[in-house]
Amino acid sequence: VDDKVYRYALKGTREWPRVDNILVRALSWRKFLFGVDGSQRWVWADDVYMAGATLLREHPDQVKTMLLAVRKHMLDKETGLWWHGAKLDLETKSVAEYNGQKWGRAHGWILLMLSRYAEQTGDFLWLEDELKNVVKYQRKTG
Repeated sequence: VDDKVYRYALKGTREWPRVDNILVRALSWRKFLFGVDGSQRWVWADDVYMAGATLLREHPDQVKTMLLAVRKHMLDKETGLWWHGAKLDLETKSVAEYNGQKWGRAHGWILLMLSRYAEQTGDFLWLEDELKNVVKYQRKTG
């Protein structure tokens, strides 16, 4: 993890103590991508928004990297549904296991972060595709 980003995240945790664990877990995506250590860590869909929104103003490039990793490793390509959590194997750069369930609310967290990212950077990534996918699973009753 880039030391500057990590220090920024930890500085924020003094102001918002509950954010500490979320940021550390979400920053695991950076370790996962670049193999900083060989341990495994769980990352959750809700962490994507909570940590991403905190880091976005100062480190949009780090957030984009995290979003791309999340899409690659937590989106079920067959159904378009998101896994709630994934245990990352930093040694093999793969998902060691999923938490066993795809989670509709994960779409909400991902959509929130994609929207916030687009608003801040002007880069919509795959926001439109995600919105179209959610409609497939939306019940007519809401």
